[in-house]
Amino acid sequence: MVKAGVEIRSKETIRIGPKTSTARGTRYLTREDLDRQVAAGMLTLIEEVRDKHGNLQKVLVESSVRRVESDASLINRVLGREVGGKQNILVMNDEAHHAYRILRKEPDEDEEETFGEEEEAEAYFKEATVWIDGLDKIHKLRGIHLCVDLSATPYYLGRVGQATNRPFPWVVSDFGLIDAIESGLVKIPQLAVRDTTGAAIPGYFNIWHWILPQLTPSERGGKRANPKPEAILKYAHHPIAMLAGLWEETLQELAQPSANSRPPVFILVCKNTQLANVVFDWLAKDESPVGIPSSKIEGFRNNGRTNTILVHSKVVKETDTGEAKSDEARWMRFTLDTVGKTEWPRDSQGRSIDPEGFKELAEKVDRPLNPPGRDVRCIVSVGMLTEGWDCNTATHIVGLRPFMSQLLCEQVVGRGLR
Repeated sequence: MVKAGVEIRSKETIRIGPKTSTARGTRYLTREDLDRQVAAGMLTLIEEVRDKHGNLQKVLVESSVRRVESDASLINRVLGREVGGKQNILVMNDEAHHAYRILRKEPDEDEEETFGEEEEAEAYFKEATVWIDGLDKIHKLRGIHLCVDLSATPYYLGRVGQATNRPFPWVVSDFGLIDAIESGLVKIPQLAVRDTTGAAIPGYFNIWHWILPQLTPSERGGKRANPKPEAILKYAHHPIAMLAGLWEETLQELAQPSANSRPPVFILVCKNTQLANVVFDWLAKDESPVGIPSSKIEGFRNNGRTNTILVHSKVVKETDTGEAKSDEARWMRFTLDTVGKTEWPRDSQGRSIDPEGFKELAEKVDRPLNPPGRDVRCIVSVGMLTEGWDCNTATHIVGLRPFMSQLLCEQVVGRGLR
C-alpha cells in the first residue's frame, strides 16, 4: 500500500455528553463512543478531568495518525487542466460575504440569535475558513495577482470582534438598494409603518421582538433555550393571516385565464426546525396546536397539490454541494429551482429541456414531469433559502426569527426583491 500525504497528529478536548455531537465548536462523545474509539486506536487518552464525584467530564486526546494531502498536490488537483502551472492568478469571489478571514474561533454571544441554529453557524464559518485557507495556499505556491469580491451584502457577519455587522473595508464600488429600485432592477419593498396602538414603532415591523415580551417565562424557555413553537404561533398567527390576506388580493390581481399564469409566492423564514415544522403543519395540513385557530388560508393547503413546501437549511446545503442523501432531498432541489416557472425551456425544435437527471428521478419517485415548483405558493424555510435563488414571483415575506444584523435582514428581504 502506498501511503501518500503529510502525516498529521492533532490534540483536542472532548466533553462527555448524553449523545455524540458537535455544538458551538465543542465536540461531545458518549462514554461508550469514547471507549470504543480508544479501543480501536482512533484516539489516545492524554488527560482526564473528573468532577468531585469521580464522573468523567472531559478528556484531552490525541487523534490517530492521518494523512493530509500536501498543499502542492491540492493546488495541482484543484486548478487542474484549466489553469495548469500558471501563476499570478486572478480570483473572483462570488457571494464574498462567505469568504472572509475568521480572526477568532470563539462563538459570539448573539450568534445563535443571528443564525437560528448552532449547526447553521458552524457550517457558515467552516465554509468561509476553508475557502480562505485554500486561497492562502494558492497564493503561497502560485501567487494571486488580484482577488475581486462580489456580494450584494458586503458585511462581516460574525466572529471578527468589533467589526461584526460592518461593511468590508475594501469595498471600492457600491450599487445600493435605492439605486437598484430607481433603476427598475428590483421590486419596491413595503414595510409595516403603523398599527392601531399608535406606537412609534409598529408591532409588526419586527414580529419576533413584538412576540417575545408577551411570552411567559415557561414559553420563553429561559435565556439559552428557544421559545416554544406553539407559543410563537399563538401570537404570530394573526399577522401571518393578515399578510396572507394581502397575498390573496395579489393572487386575484395576477390571475390570468391561461394555463401559464404564475401564482405569487409567500415566504416564512423561521428561527429553527421546530418552529418551521409547526408553522408548516398549520398552513399546509390545517393541523392547529391547542388554542390556535385554523389558518383558513385555502391557497396554502396541500389538498392534492403541493401549494406549500417546507425547506430545511440542511437539505439546501446538501443539494447545493451535490451531497443530497435522499431522493426527496434531490426532488426538493428541483422544486426550489422551478418555483415560478410554468414550463421547461425549449430548444429550436420545440422540445423541452429539463435538468440533467430530472426525468430519471421523477420516474423513480412517481412524480409528474412538469416543473415541480410550478404550483408552489408558500415556502416555510429555516435559514435564508439559498443565495442566487432565482425566483421573481416572491411577493410577501414574514420573518419568524430575530434579525440581529443588517446583513441577515437584507439577505432575507432580498429573496423577494428579484
